[in-house]
Amino acid sequence: MLSKNAELVGFRLALLAIVCWSSAFLVARFLLGGDARVDPVSLVFYRFLIGSAAILGYAAWRKESLRFRSLREFMQMLAVAFFMLFLMSLLFFIGQQTASAITAALFLESGPAIIAIVWKLIRRHPTERREILAVGCGLLGCMFVLNMISMRGFHYGFASWLGQLALIGSAVSWVIGSAIGRKLMAAPNRVVLMGYCELASAVMVIPFLLIFQSQLIIPAGWDAWGAIVLLGLVPTAAAFIAWSEAMPRVSLWKLGLLQNLSPVFTLLGAWLFLGEHLSFYNILGIILVLAGLRMASPPKGRRSAGRHPQ
Repeated sequence: MLSKNAELVGFRLALLAIVCWSSAFLVARFLLGGDARVDPVSLVFYRFLIGSAAILGYAAWRKESLRFRSLREFMQMLAVAFFMLFLMSLLFFIGQQTASAITAALFLESGPAIIAIVWKLIRRHPTERREILAVGCGLLGCMFVLNMISMRGFHYGFASWLGQLALIGSAVSWVIGSAIGRKLMAAPNRVVLMGYCELASAVMVIPFLLIFQSQLIIPAGWDAWGAIVLLGLVPTAAAFIAWSEAMPRVSLWKLGLLQNLSPVFTLLGAWLFLGEHLSFYNILGIILVLAGLRMASPPKGRRSAGRHPQ
């Protein structure tokens, strides 16, 4: 049962995860932009390998059991690892090859909330007008933040049909993984399970490392390796621990809506640390994203106890 207090805790944990995730865009820009210090496929491998080691090390430090409680739990872990981490990352990487970064980011940030609401409608679950408006407001705000809408009009990077399908598939894969992972992450050993999810995802990347070994870039220098370790610890280990704690507390469409904050934090980080310009439309987008999140919160005086997350 989902209580109002549990949802509030979940919102805070999800917000912490998204703040951590936002740093990934800045680190990735350093590692992949210009003269690339590492290739994307290797970066996915390093990220999940370091993240899993950090999470499992944290669990061991807390003296939690690292054993699976059943074969069923092990199989559920593999399913979450496949859909939520591995397949999502792989499809997103494929989509980025033919779509603009803006289009890819929009699918990644706003896609899950839209898909979760559509899924609710298809399954005929109770869906309020407030929920649809909140998702629409968040989508519009995200488009302003990503400069898809600016003073010069509407900018959309058209891609091949394969790239578009890959981006849609990436968002769908994330939602499927989150749906499967909801029950899994309600388990008392959810931190350990998330660690194993990341480890399994790193193993799933290995065949692609062998296939594309001629295109791999071995990182050189402490700055590159330092950035990779940072990527593994903050936006991977810390973020996914917080996200796994939020998943059983917050409904899927609200978790998806919260992801619209990721480009907001990235934009603010680029403004603070990289000196990038913040336009009027960017500020308007931030306001719209926050307005969408406000719509997603239960009206005052309305209790959410006894309602199941969708």
